Amino acid sequence: MANYIIVGAGVFGISTALHLAASDPDANITLVDRSPVPHSSSASSDLNKIIRADYGDIFYMRLALEALEKWNTDPLYKQYFHETGMLFAEDIGMGDACFENYKKICIDPGVEILTPDQARERFPVFKNAYWVGVKDNYYNPRSGWGEADPAMRAAMEAALSVGVKYVQAAVERLIFDDQGACVGIKIADGDEMRAGSILLCTGAWTAALIADSAPHNKDVQVNGRMVAAAATQCIVECDPEHWALYRGAPVHFLGMSHTHGEY
Repeated sequence: MANYIIVGAGVFGISTALHLAASDPDANITLVDRSPVPHSSSASSDLNKIIRADYGDIFYMRLALEALEKWNTDPLYKQYFHETGMLFAEDIGMGDACFENYKKICIDPGVEILTPDQARERFPVFKNAYWVGVKDNYYNPRSGWGEADPAMRAAMEAALSVGVKYVQAAVERLIFDDQGACVGIKIADGDEMRAGSILLCTGAWTAALIADSAPHNKDVQVNGRMVAAAATQCIVECDPEHWALYRGAPVHFLGMSHTHGEY
């Protein structure tokens, strides 16, 4: 029997497996997902490329700064990180909140506040952008983007290399004992897998999985403790003649009322 079964091989699942294996080399760790890594419909696939510590919530900023240190120094991740900077054009106060948080934790990543004209001059890709309503722009040169799918594959290979076992199978439900403790999973072919600890890294599927597995156990239901969110994704293939223009462009967050999105 495994010490740990981790359901879901996305960012959280693979990271958990990798760090558990590092902290407890003798542990028997099994990672379960319905498809090869990375799954194209998971949040950890190529949708989520932005790597930043620019958060209005100082708790998340501190966590993200730890992650940024890994992206900048760890050979496993460093090769997939592109420090292009990130520019915020918004009127909802995100930039100001980030700016103040860096002051509170006494870290200076080189953040600047740019006018639209300054942003146009520094980043030619935005020269003819729609700047109506934009007053100031928050810019952090230490943020950037990561090659999500290749980084996921590399992390998975690293986990397997230290003994993590991967099982490709669809999980039908969780198994609970008579005391209400989760002790295992049942997979699509009818087999059961049990472990000392069952860790759910199942994202938006978590609430449904628990509800289907233990519909009468109110104590374990999500009940609004987490909320699933979605985003529309678009990938554009640009002409080779424009590569130079886009290659050095910063990640851009546009938070104006007329348009809202990241690219």
